[in-house]
Amino acid sequence: MVFQVEKITTPESRAEFASFGFKRPGTNEPSNANDWIVDRDRGVFIASLGGGAFDRPNFFELATSDGVRASIEARVEIEGTPTPRGLEVWWKVGAIRLPADRADSARHVREWVEEALTQFGYLGETQYSNRVHVEIEATALAGVRP
Repeated sequence: MVFQVEKITTPESRAEFASFGFKRPGTNEPSNANDWIVDRDRGVFIASLGGGAFDRPNFFELATSDGVRASIEARVEIEGTPTPRGLEVWWKVGAIRLPADRADSARHVREWVEEALTQFGYLGETQYSNRVHVEIEATALAGVRP
């Protein structure tokens, strides 16, 4: 399976999302996101935690069913109009923070982030994106050694 943007609308989906304990950066309060990016076959779940305003990056957190966690910072730029398939989207990932004891997962995390943001398009509104580019800066995983 590939990553899909799933809406969080039912009590069951809200409970599943809450089970990962995603926290909003800055406030450390539980995230109340309305959607997330998931690949259920690989057990990878990514929550958008906000940001993106006032020259701040967008914040994401990745969690897997086998315990890998990573925080992600990315900036987005768009060109075009917010009409169906009217936007070209550029994501630039500036940081992927992975605990040192999970450094062996760095290559997979990098691939998952790229795949997930490509599917996420413009802030999860996939119907507006006609083309999505993802650039992961060379220093994004600085300090993490597999």
